[in-house]
Amino acid sequence: MGVPLKVEVCEKGPFERAGKLIDGASLKISNFLGPAVVGCAAGFISAYDSSTAKNIDVSTWLSWIFTNPWIWLLAGLAISVFGIWGTDRFEKKQQAVIDELREDQRALVSTRRRLDLAYEKIEAQGSRLREMQSELVKAALQSSFTGLGMDSNGRVSIYYELDDEFYLLSRYSSNPELSKPHRQKFPIDQGVISKAWQHHIHCEHECPHSDDEDKYEAHMKAKYGYEAETVRAFTMKSCRYLGFSIMDAGSPVGVIIFESTNVDFLQGELGAEHIMLHCVKYESLYSKHIRSGSGLNRELSAKAGRMGDSIDEDILAQIRGAQRG
Repeated sequence: MGVPLKVEVCEKGPFERAGKLIDGASLKISNFLGPAVVGCAAGFISAYDSSTAKNIDVSTWLSWIFTNPWIWLLAGLAISVFGIWGTDRFEKKQQAVIDELREDQRALVSTRRRLDLAYEKIEAQGSRLREMQSELVKAALQSSFTGLGMDSNGRVSIYYELDDEFYLLSRYSSNPELSKPHRQKFPIDQGVISKAWQHHIHCEHECPHSDDEDKYEAHMKAKYGYEAETVRAFTMKSCRYLGFSIMDAGSPVGVIIFESTNVDFLQGELGAEHIMLHCVKYESLYSKHIRSGSGLNRELSAKAGRMGDSIDEDILAQIRGAQRG
């Protein structure tokens, strides 16, 4: 569907256009003139004197012909017959065109239905692929979560960048409430994700616990640009974060975030250095998940669908324009 349909319409010459106008006007003139001539001739028949026809003079003979109402009556009948025949022929031709256009319209409607069904199947398959991809990434995050010894106060999430925004690819926590994907899209210039995206690694180990709301909100405002209303809406008010930007061919493609509501999260065996070594070890695996996941992103599919609809509309418009021409 990506190849535009080209319809070439040859421009008609002046003689062809003039002939078409004359052909169309002749039927209208015949349908008006024939009955008028018949009516006028019939009015003169009763008073017509045919005795002058005996004169063999040429001029008189011609005059007799042109003034003979019977001649005009026959001519009027001939013109009327021509008009009736031409109108019938024109109507049949127009009906044939209408029938052809209706058949083309039915074909276009049928084609459009098939396209809609194809898009629905593609979307259904895309949804299934996205679910499978999400489960695959979630399994990888679960492995990281378990391998690093994280507890129910923490979670790990992975994001990818698209059109200057971050999208949640998947997340995992042993705590079902923390594992829910409440938000799907995040600004590129706010939060721990933005810091890690810009500086490759970002570690937050100074944030107050959320139990002290005023200090927590003030810290989030000063360091990450979040307003108090936004902070209060957080479903997980983490105080410890470690963000790591995932590189692919030398460029960042996404961010993985390890976070916890426990102030001791980045201490002891589960320290920042241990998590960073884990990220470096599995960075290529995460980058593969991001490439696959971003390709199956629902918004990208919607854009492709809109583009397909636009192409279909262009094709249908060009076909209709060609038929009218």
